[in-house]
Amino acid sequence: MEFTVDEIKNMIRKFSLNESREELNNYYSYKSLWEILKLGRSEPSHTHFLAWFFNCPEFNNDINNGPCKKLLVLLLERAEKQGLLKNYEKLVDSFYNSRLCITSCKADSEFPIEVKEGEVGKPPYGKGNIDVFLTIDILLNNRAVEPEQQEKRTIHIVIENKIDAPETTKWFNEQHKQVKTSKDSVYTLYQTDAYNQYIKKTYSKDINLFVFLNPVSDYELDNIVQPECHNKEYIQINYQQLLDKIIEPIYKRSNIPSNHKSKLFDYIRILSKPSETDTNKNITIMAIPAKEKELLVNFFNENQDLIRAAITAIGDEDLSDALANIEKDPKDRTKYKISFNGNTVNNISKAHLASKFVETYISANPNITKDELSKTFSGICSSFFTESNDKKHDEVIIGNDKLYIPNQIWGAGSKYFNDLMATIDSLKNKCKIKVEKEQ
Repeated sequence: MEFTVDEIKNMIRKFSLNESREELNNYYSYKSLWEILKLGRSEPSHTHFLAWFFNCPEFNNDINNGPCKKLLVLLLERAEKQGLLKNYEKLVDSFYNSRLCITSCKADSEFPIEVKEGEVGKPPYGKGNIDVFLTIDILLNNRAVEPEQQEKRTIHIVIENKIDAPETTKWFNEQHKQVKTSKDSVYTLYQTDAYNQYIKKTYSKDINLFVFLNPVSDYELDNIVQPECHNKEYIQINYQQLLDKIIEPIYKRSNIPSNHKSKLFDYIRILSKPSETDTNKNITIMAIPAKEKELLVNFFNENQDLIRAAITAIGDEDLSDALANIEKDPKDRTKYKISFNGNTVNNISKAHLASKFVETYISANPNITKDELSKTFSGICSSFFTESNDKKHDEVIIGNDKLYIPNQIWGAGSKYFNDLMATIDSLKNKCKIKVEKEQ
């Protein structure tokens, strides 16, 4: 839509008098202590704060309505979406039948571990630190009259917190000596595998939940079939859900001491403050609180025409695409499933179909080389495999190499998606991989 000069002048006059602009200006002028100390995107700082939050006695006066209980609810919801509930059947049954009672909870930050024995044929991972480690004591079947019918159990929750940095890896040579680069390595070990191995062995009789926390958006999280970390037993959550379902509900309670209220207020504000991370100059917003969402929606609704005119004048392609996504709901919510060798992966969105198919194709052709793989999929687009390790790409591992496949070029009407489906169709008989739309 094009506007005349007089129309734009009139819009600017209205904008200068707009109350929502003034409200947003006042909202964003506040500087929290986190921002003053430049800790807004510091992973260790967020890790320590979350451990304090889950540990705080004042938030756990009613322990069965406190942060740890709310976290369990969130994790079981996400586990169901990721197809991991079968790992926690007894816990789920007691939870949803109101037969679970928390008796104590404790949270540690940077919990030290050491894996001294490697998996068969592999070196041990060695030392590491779990970002947040929660120990929750519970009673299952707590409504039973007889004490012997009640079952005491312990839940351990391992939270790996990643704001910007990739998952930590260690490389080892053939003699099981650690080396500095992947080029000199024979073995690549991942921290999520190591923590999973250590906790399962150390607390084999307990209920162990593994969590991968990062600041992806709710839309991105909704399209994630498996966690973005290497170990696929992790339940992935984001900061937005942590804010919406745990932190803000605790903050809004009337019985929270004022000094803790101010700590939570500062933390909530820093989550939404646009900020550069330590290693990445891309601006990261981790989560947006309810009040800010309301202010932003009001501001956009009252200034739509001026915003459109400004974006058109700037001529930025990404901004124009974002505006187009607001004006029409282009989200193709079609889900796919991939079946091979008796196994089926469900709930795959268009965004991740390419990477999931390539992973399956590698499983079907274990001796395929990197060059052969690139040639097989070269007809889809020139940048099908890239070196870009970011949120816009999915990681695929072939041998000791990592390849990255774009996840944002497959939208409605995409030529690339049509070419992808044509390639899949040409390969399915050869490798007996079945790709279908879910009903």
